[in-house]
Amino acid sequence: MEEPLSPQCRMTAHIRSGPRPRHTQGQTPPHRSARSREQVNVGPRVCPSARGQHAHPFRRTSVKTIALAAAKGGVGKTTLAAALATAATMSCRGFRVCIADLDPQGSLTEWWNDRESTHPQLVSSADRPLAQELRAWRADGFHLAILDCPPGYANAIHKEAIALSNLVLVPTGPGPLDLHAVASTAQMAEGAGKPFRYVLNRAVCRSRIAGRAVEELRSRGGLLWPPVHNRVQISAAMAAGLTVLETKPDSVAAKELSDLWQAVRRLIDGIPEQPRARSTGGGRRS
Repeated sequence: MEEPLSPQCRMTAHIRSGPRPRHTQGQTPPHRSARSREQVNVGPRVCPSARGQHAHPFRRTSVKTIALAAAKGGVGKTTLAAALATAATMSCRGFRVCIADLDPQGSLTEWWNDRESTHPQLVSSADRPLAQELRAWRADGFHLAILDCPPGYANAIHKEAIALSNLVLVPTGPGPLDLHAVASTAQMAEGAGKPFRYVLNRAVCRSRIAGRAVEELRSRGGLLWPPVHNRVQISAAMAAGLTVLETKPDSVAAKELSDLWQAVRRLIDGIPEQPRARSTGGGRRS
């Protein structure tokens, strides 16, 4: 049985000499140069709880890909993408994680620009089809890619991201309108033959509305545990280009997000490897 992440985990910031160039969404980040590909051993310090584990949890026949997708905006896709990518980066020595900002609003790009560390690494996703990008990310030595999708339903970005993912996470708030909106994304994932899980985010602790949301999502099937509660510490960390895993590693919020990553890790590690993506269509895999 896997150990949960230690709350004492810290990321080792990779500080560059002088100010780091800001990345504009759609451009290739400066760290993806040919020279940077030779520096694949630069990464976070291993967490105490990760000692004795394998160098990375997934087999390297392909890049494992997680899409965070939801029809409704404001449910915390970007915050969860940043937190899961950071938790994954911290979990194992040499485990390389990239994040792709598919949302035109560019919130994940802005968060990464505010960081001193280049881990997890932001990668370009606008220069060519996503299937080609996935092959490039594998060539760059990444083990995991996390895709932050824009809100909406049945648009080309959603279809492509879901079709090429190993797992689709559908974040939702606890409100009735939030819960009503998850069905369309779940149906899209089912239509593409992709496993999906609901993530209850921004829940109010010990509230009736959160309790009802848990009951409803459990009745639908596929609720990923634990839920993430609405805490000021999470938002404050994001505003500084960090996550609560780094700013308040001993907090309840950090433990929730660490436990959520462990649940995702166990889930995706049990999903069989899919063939290399050759199409961006949304049809069911044969």
